[in-house]
Amino acid sequence: MLRQLFLFTFVLANLPAQAQTPSPAFEKSLFWEISGKGKSKMYILGTHHLYTNDFVKKSEPIQKALKKSNVVVGEIAIDTNQMRMAFKMMKFMFMPDNSLKKLLSPEDYKLLEKYCSDNGMADILSKMNNVKPIILYQTLSAKKYADAVGEQGKTLDMGGMQGMNMDNSIDAYVQKEGTRQKKQVRGLEEIEDQANILFNGYSVERQAEMLMELVKNDKDESGNDLQKMNGLYEAQDIETLFAMTQQHMTPEENKMLLTNRNNKWIPQLEKLLENHKATFVAVGAGHLVGADGVLTQLRAKGYTVKPIAIVIK
Repeated sequence: MLRQLFLFTFVLANLPAQAQTPSPAFEKSLFWEISGKGKSKMYILGTHHLYTNDFVKKSEPIQKALKKSNVVVGEIAIDTNQMRMAFKMMKFMFMPDNSLKKLLSPEDYKLLEKYCSDNGMADILSKMNNVKPIILYQTLSAKKYADAVGEQGKTLDMGGMQGMNMDNSIDAYVQKEGTRQKKQVRGLEEIEDQANILFNGYSVERQAEMLMELVKNDKDESGNDLQKMNGLYEAQDIETLFAMTQQHMTPEENKMLLTNRNNKWIPQLEKLLENHKATFVAVGAGHLVGADGVLTQLRAKGYTVKPIAIVIK
């Protein structure tokens, strides 16, 4: 049930483990300084949608880095006008000539109706019958996580763009603070790019299969896995965190969700390092390490990649 819920954080998938290329070792840290070519510096913070931004607000090293940076960068430039963001995603979300009732067998549709009703969302199908199945999948997954963690789950950014809680999102806070301090705020990709991956990364038929896998396998350990990931994030153990995600990703998903995007970001990050005195970057922690990770690639290009100690709790 975790595929889309973690698309913009750690990108888990409920698929058989695949062999992955070994990655270089990194120390336990979520916050990194990049330097070594010229006088410019870059600070990279690994974020997590399902973790509140309290520690970022309180962290002296993070706040100092934000203050000295003249550019703040995220995966996308987050628009605080959520209606405008939703409008940009709208063309990717709907099935004008299809519906859940058409995609699913009558038996499966009844199972879905019961599942939604049992989870306190009895009227959701009438509202979402013409949206792509992945949206309902994500919504139900987020609800399951929120139920698993109790009150904490009500305050978090549940699952990337869908239902984003701007008040508690780490990514949104960093950009909002950058704007407040009159920094240049920019994204490494457009919101349409992320929406295309999120809603078109799988065929609607495959999305429907994933939705029914969630419904029929309601006794999985996803809630526990999500809480384990929060614990690893608190411990700043990005290597183990990354390994956990890789155990559940196919090579194709890894390429689509991580490798291709990391490769597109690296030239942009290098240009920022060349043209600005200091840059603050906040991206999902799943993008940092691994054979094709952002930190790995920057280190391979001759930059000095150094952890900065921060306190999470």
